[in-house]
Amino acid sequence: MMTDLIKNVREWALRLGNGIIDLASLATVMIDEVYRLFEALAVLASRYGWALTPSIDVPVILVLAAAARDSKAPHHAIYRLVCEHLRDNDWFHLHRIVEEMRDYSIVTPRRFKIVRDCVGTMSRHGERGYNAANLVVPTLFAQIDGMLTEFATEVGIDRWASNKNKRALRSEFERVTYRFDQPALELLFDVLFAPAKPGVEQDRRKLNRHKILHGEWLAYGRVEHVLRTLLIVDFVGYVVEEHRQRSAAHDWDDPVTAKSQISKMLSENFVAGAAEIARRRLMDRASILPQFALPSVSPFHHSEGAGTTENGLYLPG
Repeated sequence: MMTDLIKNVREWALRLGNGIIDLASLATVMIDEVYRLFEALAVLASRYGWALTPSIDVPVILVLAAAARDSKAPHHAIYRLVCEHLRDNDWFHLHRIVEEMRDYSIVTPRRFKIVRDCVGTMSRHGERGYNAANLVVPTLFAQIDGMLTEFATEVGIDRWASNKNKRALRSEFERVTYRFDQPALELLFDVLFAPAKPGVEQDRRKLNRHKILHGEWLAYGRVEHVLRTLLIVDFVGYVVEEHRQRSAAHDWDDPVTAKSQISKMLSENFVAGAAEIARRRLMDRASILPQFALPSVSPFHHSEGAGTTENGLYLPG
C-alpha cells in the first residue's frame, strides 16, 4: 500500500508540474477524504511528528493525511512518503521550498545563507561516519529561535519563552493562520519549544529544543529530523510574512500572501480550494518554473568528489 501511495504522490505532483490536471479525478478522490482531512493531519503531527505547510503540493498533503489515518503505518513508512516526495526529480521540491524562503522578510539574506549552508553541509552526511545532521538540526533550531525572538520583539513581547508570553506569541500566529495550520502551530509551540524536565525521556520523534541544545537527547542526528526542522523554518517564515503584510495594510480580515491564501482555501473548502490552486498554478506555470531551475549537480545524492552548484542544495539519498 505504501508503494502505491508513493506512486500516486509522484504521479499527481508530475501532473501539477506539467499543468496536466484531471480535476474531476482529483476532486473525486478528495471528496472521499475531505471530511476527515484535518483529523488525519492532526494524527500526522501527533503520532508521527510531521506538520505540513502550504509549500507542500496539495495532492501530497492529501496522500500523507490518508496514509496517517488509514494505514496506521509505522513511523518509517510515513517518513518514506515525505522523503520520496521531496526526493522526486533530484530533490526538486525541497530545493523549491528552500529557495522560496527568500520571499520571507524574516529570513534575511544572512539567515538564508545559514539555511542553505546547513543543507549543503548534509552533502557529507554519512561519509566516513560523519553525522552532519548532528550539526544541522541545532543550527536550524537556532534560526527558528532567532526568528521567533525577532518577531516577538516586533509585536511587543519580551522574554517570549515564558509560558505566559509564549501564549501571547502564539496568539499572534493564530491571528493569521487557519485550521490547516493548526498541526504546525502545535508542533512548534507544544513540541519544539515545550518545557522539558531534566532527566525525563523525550519521545524520539518529538524534537525538543531544550533536550537537544542542552545535550540531553543525542539521537536526533538523522536526515528525517533535518527535513522536519526545515519545514518548521518554512512555516515560521510564511506566517511572520503574512502577519507583517497584514499589519502594514491595517487589515486583518483577508490573507495577503499566496501561501496564506492556500491555507485559507484548504481550511474553508478543501475540494474547491484545491481546484482553485490548480487553476492558478496552470496560469502561473510559465512565470514560476524558470525561477526554480534544477542545479547541475544532483542535490541529495553524494558521490566521492562531487560538489555543489552555487545555489545547489545537497543531502544524501
